Amino acid sequence: MCEFAKQHNWFILPRWDCDIKNVGSIKLAEKLGFHTPREYGVYSLEHVN
Repeated sequence: MCEFAKQHNWFILPRWDCDIKNVGSIKLAEKLGFHTPREYGVYSLEHVN
């Protein structure tokens, strides 16, 4: 936890995010202790003039 968060009594939960096809990143996350990978939807809005 960063020092600023400690001073303000903030609880920070780290997250890992990568493309589901990025096997190297997923393996690194597992080595660092991250668990339970899951897929989720992403939406974007297109700006129309």
